[in-house]
Amino acid sequence: MVESELERAEERADRAEFKCKQFEEQLTTANSHLKSLEFSEGKLSEREQTYEETIRDLASKLKEAEARASEGERSASRLKREVERLEDVLEQAQQQHKALKAEMESCFSEIQSI
Repeated sequence: MVESELERAEERADRAEFKCKQFEEQLTTANSHLKSLEFSEGKLSEREQTYEETIRDLASKLKEAEARASEGERSASRLKREVERLEDVLEQAQQQHKALKAEMESCFSEIQSI
């Protein structure tokens, strides 16, 4: 009886040892996987920081571009008003020129008729 109990105990010990080895292998695999995940997390964290910095830079550039665009629109509006004013001045000068030309032609005609 003692021998059969000893055999059963040895079998249980062998099974327990086998399971222990399986658990050790699983633990080694899990540790390896964990290290891989930690490494990936580090890389992803660095990439995230780079992306955040890029976003900040692009947001800053966007603000600057919007400010330049706004200033450009104001300048264009100002220049458009100046062009309209100069066109009015040109039109008045052309009308004066036309009136003076007519007056000079009239004077010239009078002089020729004398």
